[in-house]
Amino acid sequence: MARLHTTLAILLMIVALLFESSVVYSVIIIPGEQTVHLSNNISSSTILNVHCKSADNDLGPQTVHFHQDYNFSFHANIPLTTLFWCNVDWNSAAGDVRNSKAFDIYSTKICWIKYRDCRWYALTDGLYFFDNEKNALLLKFGWDH
Repeated sequence: MARLHTTLAILLMIVALLFESSVVYSVIIIPGEQTVHLSNNISSSTILNVHCKSADNDLGPQTVHFHQDYNFSFHANIPLTTLFWCNVDWNSAAGDVRNSKAFDIYSTKICWIKYRDCRWYALTDGLYFFDNEKNALLLKFGWDH
């Protein structure tokens, strides 16, 4: 009987520890809602075509006009492997050059807890990420022609 009580006590402690660590994990480790923004800052005549996806979600093609912001929100998954990628393209003012880029717009390495709002800007020379700590735009990807 004493052995049964000891076993039950150990089992209850293990369950309590698992519960406690899962609560701590969900409160501290898993961020709340994440929002990703992509702004078109290329030129007044430029339309940015954007199509973003994850393994589970296809957000569909979007058209982003000059100084407009395309954004989407979601909750990161528990193993913290959420990844969204986008295909982005636009034509030069003369229409003779098509600029494009496929890139990871959100991953836990890029935007996790540090940046609840993950901000990207499309400019004539490429895609910039806004670094909150440096308060600066960082060129991450040039356009493919």
